[in-house]
Amino acid sequence: MDANRAALRVTRALGRRQLLAGAFGLSVAAFAGCGRDREPSAGATPSDSSWSFTDDTGATVRRPSRPIRIAGLTDQIAALWNLGIEPVAAFGQVGMRGDPQFEGKDISRVVDVGSTYGEISLEKLAATKPDLIVTNVYGDGKGGLNTPLYGFKSEEQQAQVAAIAPIVAIAQVGSVADVAQRNADLAAALGVGADTLADAKKQFDDASDQLRTAAESGVSVLYIAAYKNDGVYVGKAPDDPSLRYYTELGVNYPKVGGEQFYWHQLSWERVDEYAADVILYSTRALGKRGLMKQPTFAALPAAEADQIFPRVFYPTDHIGQAVAMHKLAGFLDRSHRVT
Repeated sequence: MDANRAALRVTRALGRRQLLAGAFGLSVAAFAGCGRDREPSAGATPSDSSWSFTDDTGATVRRPSRPIRIAGLTDQIAALWNLGIEPVAAFGQVGMRGDPQFEGKDISRVVDVGSTYGEISLEKLAATKPDLIVTNVYGDGKGGLNTPLYGFKSEEQQAQVAAIAPIVAIAQVGSVADVAQRNADLAAALGVGADTLADAKKQFDDASDQLRTAAESGVSVLYIAAYKNDGVYVGKAPDDPSLRYYTELGVNYPKVGGEQFYWHQLSWERVDEYAADVILYSTRALGKRGLMKQPTFAALPAAEADQIFPRVFYPTDHIGQAVAMHKLAGFLDRSHRVT
């Protein structure tokens, strides 16, 4: 999980802090009063009744009416956007421009308030007048959830964002089938129609069938995120919701050891520790050209057979994961056993 590695660079599990200074609260209130209104997207409609949603941290967010202006982490707003909810602002590990999650979407109306992990312009965010902030939360490897929520560098920053609009978090744990359903639940609460959600689920089910068939070849698959100076991080299928679901469909991922949650780090000298017919590399890390410059990697059977493919991070909604499974099935169909 690229998300976990990025999060290692920021402070976690800080002690409880005072939420906000009074001066900052006044500043946020001033900015929240400016900015142009956004008409509701086609996927959501306003409601005069009160609104509530219980997120995956167990917190219940309440609003006087159904939220329309949605902002948040790029990974999460991409999932909702696939289901018809256009956001007003985004922040994340990378910017929206060039992020495959937003391919084909008009991002010109979405304000980028932070394109580096943990760096969020509170003033820009407040100026978009969001009704709701959406983000993710990852597991801690011990059965619990990480704090702060993903996308925030500290609990203090999270509290500052929550002063602008309440935060809803969707947990990226277990099987991606369950994660996608939680995104569908949130989308439904935000006004997306049942027919739209049913169509998205059908795309997911069809892609699952395609991947299940492709996996019958038995070729083994290894997912990595490589960095020139840090070596190779090998993904652990049981810890990654997408990989976990793919194994349930029959995709053959070697069992990866090590005590670290989500990843097992290898030096370049030990990159051959796990044999695999196909290697998927994270597009948020070292690319194929950089990988092939490493002699130990280039000597791997999968590399020699040119069975090295990109793994793009797609959002964990039914449509995003359908695209991811179609691509993986295609890679498996093009590959053969080399180990």
